[in-house]
Amino acid sequence: METFIKKKFPYKVDFIENTWIKLNDENRIAASIWLPKNNNKKFSTILEYIPYRKRDATAIRDSTMHPYYAGHGYVCIRIDMRGTGDSDGIMFDEYLPQEIEDGLEIINWITKQKWSDGNVGMTGISWGGIVCLQMAIRQPKALKAIIPVHYSLERYYDDAGYFLGCYPGQTIGWGALMEGFNSRPPDPLISGKNWKKKWIDRLKKTDSFLNIWLNHQQNDNYWLKNSISQKYSNIKIPTLAVGGWADCWPNSVIKLIENTNTKCFGIIGPWGHTYPHIGKPGPSIGFLQESLKFFNSFLKNNKNNFKDLRLWINSSHSPNPKIKKKKGYWVSLNKKEINKKKDKLYFDINTLNIKKSQLIQNLSISSSLTCGLDSGEYMPWFASGYGAELPDNQIIDDAKSVVFDSTTLKNNYVILGKTSLTVELSSNKNFGMIAVRLCEIDQNRNSNLITFGILNLNQIKGKKINYKIKANKKYKVIINLNHTGYEFKKNNKIRISISTSYWPMAWPLHEKFKLKIYLKNSFVELPKRIGLVKDNSFKKAEQSKPLSFNQIIKPRRVRQITKNIESEDVIYSIKDFFGKIKLKDANLITENFTSQKYFLNENDPLSAKAQYDFQHFFQRSKWLIDIKGLVILTCDKKYFYLETNIIAKYNHLNFFKKNKIYKILRKGF
Repeated sequence: METFIKKKFPYKVDFIENTWIKLNDENRIAASIWLPKNNNKKFSTILEYIPYRKRDATAIRDSTMHPYYAGHGYVCIRIDMRGTGDSDGIMFDEYLPQEIEDGLEIINWITKQKWSDGNVGMTGISWGGIVCLQMAIRQPKALKAIIPVHYSLERYYDDAGYFLGCYPGQTIGWGALMEGFNSRPPDPLISGKNWKKKWIDRLKKTDSFLNIWLNHQQNDNYWLKNSISQKYSNIKIPTLAVGGWADCWPNSVIKLIENTNTKCFGIIGPWGHTYPHIGKPGPSIGFLQESLKFFNSFLKNNKNNFKDLRLWINSSHSPNPKIKKKKGYWVSLNKKEINKKKDKLYFDINTLNIKKSQLIQNLSISSSLTCGLDSGEYMPWFASGYGAELPDNQIIDDAKSVVFDSTTLKNNYVILGKTSLTVELSSNKNFGMIAVRLCEIDQNRNSNLITFGILNLNQIKGKKINYKIKANKKYKVIINLNHTGYEFKKNNKIRISISTSYWPMAWPLHEKFKLKIYLKNSFVELPKRIGLVKDNSFKKAEQSKPLSFNQIIKPRRVRQITKNIESEDVIYSIKDFFGKIKLKDANLITENFTSQKYFLNENDPLSAKAQYDFQHFFQRSKWLIDIKGLVILTCDKKYFYLETNIIAKYNHLNFFKKNKIYKILRKGF
């Protein structure tokens, strides 16, 4: 679906570019407001509360959403969190108590405005989705409904910390991205004469998020206290949870519905980390219309019927890392239909059978360290347009793994939910890791990645401790793969691929090891579905007109894998140029560039290195800002080594320099 630009609305809208909200500690929070024109009427409010710079970074995106809501009779407020954008203060880390306390103050401020009817809804993607839920847990009286999009429920398990129990190499990209955001200056036209003082304070006082995360390698209180999963019962208000199968958090919608007793509804599409009305890969949906229907129901007491779950089923397709639109169809389910009986397939020598093997067999696995290179991005969000961010053909990674294939399918085969693997295994060392991929093999022997899961064997006793397994001892483990919806095609095969590495999704353990899989007691459970009810309730995607800007240079992305045949060094490189644009209303030129590189020798796990470079440029007349940064993560057997560098220039002169090196003990990773 193409997104339709809607120009006529029930209300005309006034845009207030910046309003200062003064907090109890005298810090000022920068807010943009879209206000329906009607002096005699009070309105409900939709709040988006994020750290991503409303003045420039999200300005175009904001203009396509908030005027749309406002045009339908909502006051819309977009907040820069404390220490970000033009707001005062310092952002010391994600999801700190101060962030939530600020949010509660902001909601209280909203209810006291002359245009407010006292009802507040929240929406947001990623960080914005997580904070919606965190605010709901605190239960402010005025907060009546939330729409979290692409959010995490367990910070340790599936946020930017220790993805699926293994330290992800690609986490450095997220941590370094925030280094870049936190290094950018406030706008003098908004912040006034003290903008330089605010900027230097940020540059001096903001610690590396990566350093903080690496110092919490188990699921300790640092992660637990800010995880939604610890306080499900506190969420009492209606919730429309939205996710995507191609996102890094495909499990969150179903988990939230399963664990909350409130009016919780869910939508899961084919998308990566993007809003559904611009969903990539498509098809997109009329998400803004769905949002309005939801807020109208629970902020304005309009009666609308919502289905518990509406889910996209991907149809069989060939591997394509830059596919623009998935084939498939929508289905609807109620809560009671989420957990269904699963099909069980047993392992045999390179095969999957419906009957348990009677052979006393085992297989040994010690994968090439570079297995996983074709698995795509941890968080595909298509910021530079359509790039090759999705999984590629798995045939090379399959060749580095042990694979088990089903018989040829006699009919189409639909799965919906969580695939799990029960495996009896041992390691020749007192540590280990297992990565499992579910793939479809077509008649041309292409291997299409459907979903995957990873388990660090140091965590088979739980994520709160670093447990050393005993070498050569048998353990029965369960590996849960990410939720998905997929229809395998008749005449194709189902494949399970097992490896001992998954780079750069998971950082290599400190030395190579070998796993032994005992086939007789190993099996896979597939969430087979029949009789699904198709759903065609979504409307065509709409949005409001984007603000005016000049595209000076278009965005582009380059993703490469290079290998030195002689040395066996492999480099996985992702370069994003986000384009050069001029925001006409702000009279501001911005230019942003990032580069991620992941280095690994196929025979040396201690050669692992992740490097993130960024550059941010701002120009308005004689006001010139140039920021360059570098983040590097390396390791030896005992420690991680993290280096961060920032050089900030103002009008071509060095304004600030910072270089820090951190040494962090490895604890099971």
